[in-house]
Amino acid sequence: RDYVNRYLSQFDKMIESAKRSDQGGVLGATFMTSDAGKVYLILRAALSGAGRDEG
Repeated sequence: RDYVNRYLSQFDKMIESAKRSDQGGVLGATFMTSDAGKVYLILRAALSGAGRDEG
């Protein structure tokens, strides 16, 4: 779980950096539709679901 949290945190930082430097949003969209972006979305959803189960 620590590795997943670290991956999500680093990807979040990369997306924020892309948003600051890319006014058209193309870079952020490219990241999110890449394989790494798809993994990010799956892991984020899995952790969100796990958080609901623990509460």
